[in-house]
Amino acid sequence: MQKTYISTQLYKDYLKGLKNPKNTKFRNEHEYNKAMGIEKSNKKEPIKKREVLNDLNPTGGVFVKYKPQKINEMELGKNITTLDKTMGRPANEKITIYRGTTKNQNKISPGDFITTNEQLAKSYAGNGHVLKEEVYLSDVLDDKTESLGEEYIYKPKKDNIMTNKKIAKKLLLIAKELNFSKCYRQK
Repeated sequence: MQKTYISTQLYKDYLKGLKNPKNTKFRNEHEYNKAMGIEKSNKKEPIKKREVLNDLNPTGGVFVKYKPQKINEMELGKNITTLDKTMGRPANEKITIYRGTTKNQNKISPGDFITTNEQLAKSYAGNGHVLKEEVYLSDVLDDKTESLGEEYIYKPKKDNIMTNKKIAKKLLLIAKELNFSKCYRQK
């Protein structure tokens, strides 16, 4: 069996998607793109600046519509930190948070405005209801310049978010440990 050797450049061309590297050689990416019919725009795409969360009330008002996902994805400003740091407590310590909201919301979402004061949440709820959840101090954002003001943003770390799959797996493990054979499927 005869070994076939190809040059490094031909191999690179092959990796770029050429069908037959032995018959074609390009000096640069521009020639390759031209031969393959790929048009590259010389216009540079405008760089999108990431929005920065510099304030615990980025909407500027109390009863303003907002998107919690947008707030959750914002980059944190220099003055924004987690509640465990402003309180000087361990990050894994739990705290009860409240959210006054409309009746159609049934859970606190990442990026939601929250409070540690149940009465304050009731005043925000108006005709709605108050949601209550126990979370880690490290999942609550606070402002260093106005720390411990009872109004915060809920932003859980990705590690702390339990998905339904994770919960199901954990329950299966517990069932196996407790030897509840009817609670889980055996393979």
